[in-house]
Parts: sequence; structure tokens; C-alpha cells
Amino acid sequence: MHVISTAGHVDHGKTRLIQVLTGINADRLQEEKVRGLTIDLGFAWMNLPSGRPIGIVDVPGHHRFLKNMLAGVSSVDLVLLVIAADDGWMPQTEEHVLIAEMLNVRQIVVAITKTDLVDEDWTALVLEDVRERLNQTRFQGAPIVPVSAVTQCSLGNLLKVIDCSLPPEQENRFDDPILWIDRVFSVRGAGTVVTGTLRGGRFLVDETAAIEPLGLRARIRNLQTHNEERREAEPGSRLAVNLVGTPSDQLRRGLYLCRPGCRPFYSRINAWVSVAAQTTSPLLPLAAVKLYVGSAELEAEARPIPQRPLSPGEEGFVQFILNEPTHFSFHDRFIIRDPSRDQTTGGGMFLEEGLPFRGQSLRLLGSRRREAVFPFCSKTPCIDLTRLAAKRAADGPQDYADLLVNDRVYWTESEFRQRCPVSPRNADQFGGYWVSHDRARQAAEFIERTVLDHIAKHPLDDGIPKETLRSLMGLPMALLDGIVQGTAALEEADGLLRPPGHSIALDADHMQEVERALTFTNERGAAAPPTFQELSRLGISQNLVQYLLRSGHLTTLSENTLTTPAILEQVYATARELGQKPEGFSLAEFRDKLKTSRKHGLVFLEQTDRQRLTQRQGDNRIWIGP
Repeated sequence: MHVISTAGHVDHGKTRLIQVLTGINADRLQEEKVRGLTIDLGFAWMNLPSGRPIGIVDVPGHHRFLKNMLAGVSSVDLVLLVIAADDGWMPQTEEHVLIAEMLNVRQIVVAITKTDLVDEDWTALVLEDVRERLNQTRFQGAPIVPVSAVTQCSLGNLLKVIDCSLPPEQENRFDDPILWIDRVFSVRGAGTVVTGTLRGGRFLVDETAAIEPLGLRARIRNLQTHNEERREAEPGSRLAVNLVGTPSDQLRRGLYLCRPGCRPFYSRINAWVSVAAQTTSPLLPLAAVKLYVGSAELEAEARPIPQRPLSPGEEGFVQFILNEPTHFSFHDRFIIRDPSRDQTTGGGMFLEEGLPFRGQSLRLLGSRRREAVFPFCSKTPCIDLTRLAAKRAADGPQDYADLLVNDRVYWTESEFRQRCPVSPRNADQFGGYWVSHDRARQAAEFIERTVLDHIAKHPLDDGIPKETLRSLMGLPMALLDGIVQGTAALEEADGLLRPPGHSIALDADHMQEVERALTFTNERGAAAPPTFQELSRLGISQNLVQYLLRSGHLTTLSENTLTTPAILEQVYATARELGQKPEGFSLAEFRDKLKTSRKHGLVFLEQTDRQRLTQRQGDNRIWIGP
């Protein structure tokens, strides 16, 4: 369903025209009816000559209520610009057209009202003036229809022009609804009601909705479009949503309704900004501005990138830092105003959120932190203008998905879907994680290089522990596994990564160390098995000891005591011999048989217990092994 909005200077007959066209008085507030002045948004609806239903948002024209006007015109398909014949083009007309330009409104239809108050020559002059002014904007050639709400002259023609000017309805391929709240009120017996224009998907009765960025949850009790109850609300419709579980006094204009976890919000955003040529001052670095997106009015600080003023008529990248967070979607349009001068500064479109998420955003990390956290990624500027420019030029969701996947080392499936519903073409998926082809290649090259460097520095190692690499790279294990499995230059064995067919080749110095370590251990025998520290004092490196343990030349008795498998077999034979007696054997008998100390005898018996060769019964042990 299409939604259109009025626009124009105060007292040019917008509300009166809508009432004559639809039979609905959009001025809902008592003050509006008394003063004859639209203060807040009003709503009406009708069917066009083709039978298509449309919703109409009637916005205020007075400059003091401009923020209300911005809330109404932010998500419409067509603007009905109303200009009174007796006044002509006025300051607020100028600003409303500028706002429509900055919001990328696709079409404008101009209604010249109050033609009953002037003669035909004057009307012709007004038409010519309006046409010349529109020719200086992107709305060159927009249809202009002179009408009168009093005589109802040409109203049918106006409806036909609106009908023909509406763009085709875009197919909604993704179900990710968002409703910017523009009104909140309570209804006796029903409770909280919010209204807005539904975009991006459908809402259903009884489903749970999130009210963001407050983090509230509420059940949808009822849905209404144009005073008709619906079980399902269509995208593009003006919608009233009856919520259960949230008091109306907690809600306000500028919040948004969505599915839980589907529409994230941010406190920073990178954008492409056009500064209006009509503005009287440049957009300065660190300037305080009012930013309008959806129905939200936000205080923000503007930071042009690079940091220099943007002059009137100039365009450039700007990062906005918001006092409170809100939602931004890729290529969403916005307006910025200078609160000190009370004038529209310009507008533009959002490109991406500007804060790292869990430290994964490469583009926004400082070079030193990036090197520490993601050492396999090349260092790039903290704000990559080339990538921002590519996003600005992106043509549709698929191009954006292909660019977005490169913004992080990796994405989880759910995080990526929150920002773009389309799967990237230039990425691989491993265990629920998206990683771009380039990033996967960089990671594989880093892993291979690190493994080879480790083996070169530690020739006695069978490889590098996979967990060591995972910690070094900051990758989830499932993602690391996927990348390793696709790397032909590596193999995994017992949690270690190494080149295929890798074997340890000992040089002469290592062979001497091996002989010295084994000779010393054999000489000590079962009487006094050596510790790691004793071997180290002999000049035996820990790397060599670990190699002897892995290769089976040595074995551990406790966390600090070693022996050889041959000595251990002698110990087992002694325990088997003593354990044949029905009453078993004591620690003292075992110690004396081995000619060792009580301490070492106990270490050996704890080993036979662990191997389930002996079992303790009181103070004795019996043999239960083969």
C-alpha cells in the first residue's frame, strides 16, 4: 500500500484539501480545530481512481512544528506539495521541497489551492513561478494542478495525476518489519496504541514485538489500517498497533517497533551528507546538529571525514555521534538541521554503523590493536573512505552484502542477517560463520606461515597446538577448523597443526642431549626417578624433554617425576609378583623390593592404581591387572 504526505507553507489549505478529497478531517487535536492550524500529524485515507488504496499523512506547515512535519514525510512514496494561489511560493514551501529532496522522495505532485480567490492570469503567473523554482530542483517537470477546495474544481484531475505519479509498489522480498512510532495514546478498554507507517515486512496479531531502543517487549493484541481490523498488516500501510504489556507513558515518538533482535541500534553512524546550497553556513567539525531519521529527532555531533568544514552545496562523508542511540539501515535517508539558526542544513544517507562490535570491526580498530587481535589482516586506515565510497555507490542489497562481509574478520549468520537479508557472493560459510574469500585466504596464509615458523624455531615439536592459533587469531574454533580443512598445506593430528608428512629429524646436538637424558634416567632407575628440574640442571631443554615424552622414550609418573617405559615395566612386574598373595602387599614391602624411598614407592603405586593394575584394600594393595 502507498502512503503519501502533504507539504507546504502554513495556511495554504493542506488539511482542507485532504478533507474534501477524503471526507476525513485530519486535524484531530482540539487546539488544531479551534485555531485552524495543524500542529501535529493527521491521517486520512481513500481509494484512487484506479481502485488503489492510499494513506495520507497531513503535516503541519508552520516552521515551529517542522519536527512534526519531518516525522510525517520520512517514509512516504509521494509528496503532495500544496501552494496557495493567493500567496505563491513561500519560505516554508522552499524548506519542505529541500527536505523532500534530501529524503530522496521519488515524486512530487503540486496542488495550487485557493484558485477561487484569484483570477486566471494570476493563477497562470503562480504556475509559471512554481515551475521555474521546481526546475532548479530534482523535481523538474513535476505535475502541477490548480484546484479549489471550495468549488471542488479539478479535484478529480488531481486524483488522477496522483494515481499516475505513484511509483510501482516494490516487492517485499524480506520479512523484517519496522514501524517508526509517530503517535502514542491510550484507548479505554484496549490500552496502549502506537501508530506509524509499516516498512520492510508484516506484523501479525499475537506476535511479540520489541520497542527499541528501550529494549521493551509487548504482545500485539490488535492491528488496524484505515479503521479496519487486520490479522496481518501489509508493508507500506498506515498502521495502528494495540500493544499489551507496555504502558503508554513509557513510549514516545521516535521509538520504533520491530521483531526482537532484528533491528539493532547504534550511537555512531557513518553517512554521506549533502549540505544544502541554500544554507547560510558550512557544516563544521564537531558541530551540534539535530538529526531526523524515521520519526526520531536526535541531538548529534557531526564529524566530517576528513576533518574539515563542508561548505554549502558540498558533499562528503560525516560520522555522527548521537546523544542517544537509534536504528539506521543501509541507505536510509535523513535530514540534519542547525538548532542555533533554526534552519535545515542538509541531509543524506547512512552507510554503516560506526562502532566496533565485540572488537571485530577491522576498519574501526586502531592499527596497534588490529595487529594484536587480528595479526593476519593488513593494517588500513581507521576510516576507509574507499570502502565507504563503494557502499555509497552500492546498487541494491546484493552489492551491499558483498561489501558488508569485508567489514569484519567474520560474521555470525544472525549478525549478518540483522544488517542485510541477502547472502554475500564473495564469502565462505564455516560452522555458522561468514568470512569473505579474501579474509579466508589471508587467514589460511597466516596459519600456514605461523605453523612453518613455529616448526623452524622448535624443530622438536610435532606442530603447533590448534588452540594456540585460535587464541592468537581471535577466531571461533568452528571457523578455524573450516579454514584449516580447506588448506592443503596443513594437516591436523592430536590437536596439532603441521605440514603433511611432517617428522622430527634430530641433529647431532639433539642426539647427544637425548643420550644424556636417557642415561641419567636409567642410572637413577626405580630408586630415584628424576624430576623435570634435575634434567634441566643437566642442560636438557624442556623442548627435548617434551619430545622424549611424545616419542615414548620417557613417561611421567606425576606432574614433576619422569622415568622410562622399561623401568616402569620392571615396577609393574614387581607389583604383579607381590600382589599375588591373597592379603596383597604393603607400601613398605613394595618400597623394600624396589630398593627405593617411601616417597618414590608411593609415586609408583599411584601410577599402578591409575592404570587399574592394583587396587587398594585398607593399607595393602592387590593385583587386579592382567
